[in-house]
Amino acid sequence: MALRVAYQEALGTGLTAAETTDQNARIEMRFLMAEIRKILR
Repeated sequence: MALRVAYQEALGTGLTAAETTDQNARIEMRFLMAEIRKILR
């Protein structure tokens, strides 16, 4: 995911992918966070 343009643009503006206006990036971050939460339980 780090190679996607949306993530690099977010970092360049001081935001996270979850804070961008790119809806696909926001959805991917939600799925990633859900997977991490499952692993940590």
